[in-house]
Amino acid sequence: KELKNIRKDIGVVFQSFNLFPHMTVLENIIEAPIKVLKMKKEDIIGKKAATLVKNGDIIYLDAGSTTESVIKYLKEKEDIKVVTNGFTHIEELTKAGVEAYIIGGKVKLKTGATVGATAVISLKNYNFDIAFIGANGITIDGYSTPDPEEVIVKSEAIKRSKQVYFLCDSSKFKENSFMNFASLEDGTLITDGNIPRELEKIIKGKEERK
Repeated sequence: KELKNIRKDIGVVFQSFNLFPHMTVLENIIEAPIKVLKMKKEDIIGKKAATLVKNGDIIYLDAGSTTESVIKYLKEKEDIKVVTNGFTHIEELTKAGVEAYIIGGKVKLKTGATVGATAVISLKNYNFDIAFIGANGITIDGYSTPDPEEVIVKSEAIKRSKQVYFLCDSSKFKENSFMNFASLEDGTLITDGNIPRELEKIIKGKEERK
């Protein structure tokens, strides 16, 4: 059954070597489910992110719709714990049978995220193996968001995580929101499309220095 699912996921790309000729193999793997299987961009990102989670991991899952897409792919993971500042995530985590924790703080009425100094104090009680962070914009200067109270929460979560992944769809490229909370070198970007060349150079430079 597992082999069948793998074939279903990637077979559309390699069947009869019908690759998109202007893309690399990796880009074909990312783009084919969108173009052929009609998967949503968020699901492509969420599925890819979930493969990075190991059994027993302690995870920070940032509030937001793109980060929420990870949850449905965590069902098969064992003995994981998820800490989040997203109230909407809790119901989905519970449905998936995942042990979940919500941090305290001021609740944003528009998004249901807990933010601000109280949320940061709550975060200081945790240590994470892996963090999945969302952003409203990505430029050569880094990742940004419009809310200063979100900035301090994201920054603290990044600081307390061994591995950091930024989950952003391609519409966020070259968008610049109010405040930066991380540089491109602070973690690894997971996205659904081609990374603009000027961003890719900085990201690759970081990987080469590891």
